[in-house]
Amino acid sequence: MDTAFKLHGGIKLPTGASDFLDAENEWIPGIQLGTGTTDFMLNANYLVRQNNIGLSAEYSWRVNGHNDKQDFRYGQRQTASIRGFYILDIGKNSLMPYLGATMEHSSLDYHQGADVDLSGGNVVYGQIGLDFFSNQFSSGISIQPVITQNVANGNLTSGTRISAQFAVLF
Repeated sequence: MDTAFKLHGGIKLPTGASDFLDAENEWIPGIQLGTGTTDFMLNANYLVRQNNIGLSAEYSWRVNGHNDKQDFRYGQRQTASIRGFYILDIGKNSLMPYLGATMEHSSLDYHQGADVDLSGGNVVYGQIGLDFFSNQFSSGISIQPVITQNVANGNLTSGTRISAQFAVLF
């Protein structure tokens, strides 16, 4: 049985614009290109694999900084996921179907001395996907339907996510 644990961290710097105003001269955080903050991220990954069957677990935590100019802070974000997979060897290539779940939690945003009521919440997604690996590239597709959610006190709803990726290896 093979296992691996990795811990990563990072810093996001305020490089995007974060000072756009709407027609009524109001600052709306959802239409900004950037946050205007320095944020810190921590990621942990654990993998256990026996031959072609495996289980991976991931956790990420993002601590968002404060935008002093707008007196605004996005809520802290946490994401945890777990997925089981099977690797099918096809010559020198591999296919990896997987099934899992992802939980996302966001704390309330903060603006001008108070929590923002229509922010924060939780979503749990199912996850099914297929990845392809070769020596030259990798690709994959994933579908994440919502299992349960409570976002912005039920005032917002998330939909099914569909994602695709492609990477050239060199």
